[in-house]
Amino acid sequence: QYDRLVPVGVEGTPFPAGVAAKGLLGTSLLRSFNVRYVVVAKDDATNLAVVDSNPAYKLTKQLTRTEVYEDPAAMPRLYFARKVLYPKGDYVDAVIANLKAGSEPPNTAVVEPLDQPAEEMQGSGEVTSFDWRNSRIHARVTTAGRAFLVVRGMYSPGWRAFEDGVPAGVLRADGTIMG
Repeated sequence: QYDRLVPVGVEGTPFPAGVAAKGLLGTSLLRSFNVRYVVVAKDDATNLAVVDSNPAYKLTKQLTRTEVYEDPAAMPRLYFARKVLYPKGDYVDAVIANLKAGSEPPNTAVVEPLDQPAEEMQGSGEVTSFDWRNSRIHARVTTAGRAFLVVRGMYSPGWRAFEDGVPAGVLRADGTIMG
């Protein structure tokens, strides 16, 4: 799944042809993964072109061999989605379609399991504080009604969640993160 969701160059390996032309990296992908800073080598024309094509990123510093770009509106590490989609068919295609059609900042989470009706989250929520250390995240949140918390950390089946001390489910959201 990851090679379809994050089609960018790694250590000089070019990303698949046409990705930039299709506009995938001009979407909310980097923002939804909470990428606030991007550091690119000045001689890496491919990735410089990708970052330059994303209007959210502004050049903030030029060093001897690298350039640093910043997206000041990067998503917070924890936030509440306004809509939850349970796609039918190919999950990765649904995530990519949502990123391309999504708003800025993203406010819809594409979630497994599949084949359930989409849910509009009528409740609102606020993350009042959180502490993220090693393999533990402790968050204080307030909600008014049913709400869906998105955690911008890599999903793994081993994560466990608790709401007021009661076990709660952890779902894969947007392909690679937790909800």
